[in-house]
Amino acid sequence: MTSGSSDEAGALSKEGSRNRSVLLRAMAREQIDIDTVTWLSAAESEAVVSRWKKEFGAERYGALVAVAPESGSVRDTLLPGVLPSWLTPVTEPVFVLFQEYKTVGLMTCESSFVAANLIPLARADGNGFVAATRDWTGVLIVDLEEEDSEVVFPTEAWGVFVRR
Repeated sequence: MTSGSSDEAGALSKEGSRNRSVLLRAMAREQIDIDTVTWLSAAESEAVVSRWKKEFGAERYGALVAVAPESGSVRDTLLPGVLPSWLTPVTEPVFVLFQEYKTVGLMTCESSFVAANLIPLARADGNGFVAATRDWTGVLIVDLEEEDSEVVFPTEAWGVFVRR
């Protein structure tokens, strides 16, 4: 694993290193302090995601699919500067999957980092992100969409991310 600094790209391909640099620059533009995050290498990330696909029956889709349970999930739209009342701190590390996770690797951090940067992380990626616990006891999805020429941030969460 590598720390948050951009000069420690870990075992990434040239494309992965370039993609991570682009993501890190976008995070800097969004004023996200990445000193407290850790990055898995592309190989470590792929191993984690492959395990998730296998454990959660997503192999047949060829991609990791985050499907909310029929009950217990929360859907909302994030507002700038407003922390959702249903979002609860998670005590275990959180894995963050960005659109290019296959090349940039997974980011790991505390849930407080994700909570403090919900909209900035979505903007930095340009497509949103998924945060999940190691065993998927909690998942938080933040999308970035354009609606009537405005950017909105629909979100869905379940498990340990949702206050009961």
